[in-house]
Amino acid sequence: MLPMILWIRIRDENHSFRLLLPLLLVYILLLPFYVLCIIAYPFTRLSGSLSAEGAVRIFLHLPVLFSSMRGTEVEFHSNDSDISLFVK
Repeated sequence: MLPMILWIRIRDENHSFRLLLPLLLVYILLLPFYVLCIIAYPFTRLSGSLSAEGAVRIFLHLPVLFSSMRGTEVEFHSNDSDISLFVK
């Protein structure tokens, strides 16, 4: 199952900022490119260009990559600010 929400929290000494990004919008924006890659994939196989085929294959495997990100939490800390990313 694909993750649906990306939480971003940025905190520094004076401010705190939270952002909720619904990933469904990102998936909808990527859908036309995904369809184009499905159409282009047979042509890249016939052309013999390994770089073009590799780029198309990476893009076609993005849903698998996104589904493996579910539950991932990444935190960055510095002396004056903290950034947290959480994929739910």
